[in-house]
Amino acid sequence: MKKKITTDDVIKEVSEMLAEADGDFLEDVANACLTTKVRYLGDGWCKQGKDDKVPASDVIAQISDVLCEADDFFIEQIANSVLINKVQYLDDEDVFEQEELKPQAKYVCPHCGNTNSLEVVVRVWAKLTQNDNNFQTDTENIEDTSHDWDGNSLMRCLNCETSGKAWDFFQK
Repeated sequence: MKKKITTDDVIKEVSEMLAEADGDFLEDVANACLTTKVRYLGDGWCKQGKDDKVPASDVIAQISDVLCEADDFFIEQIANSVLINKVQYLDDEDVFEQEELKPQAKYVCPHCGNTNSLEVVVRVWAKLTQNDNNFQTDTENIEDTSHDWDGNSLMRCLNCETSGKAWDFFQK
């Protein structure tokens, strides 16, 4: 199913998604939109141009300002690199059409939207074998074969090589 949304709505969705995105992804989008180079420093801070530090929220606001002045096809390009529900500009109606499809998967790559090529680091029990200075683990011949992971476990997307905590990939 598709719905029609305004340019302002698309820009608002992009800003909201960037506020939740990881720093590397924000950096990529900022460098595609802004004229000054942006580098994400961590903990909600960026280095922009020659400035020492600027809050990531300021960079997101600048991206929104650029999109407000941009042509609709540039907005479509940026929106489709950020949003899970893709948009298409309808020139004859001067609105965007957006698919209302949400992924069924609970974990989605925050960068490319992929759900099929995700890996997660799990904790497992392993039998430890020690011979002098040689240590080996065996995960096949053990009693407890359960795998354990949580939101703080490392997850990565094999499609675009994005990595982070599993919570960063969780689809709300």
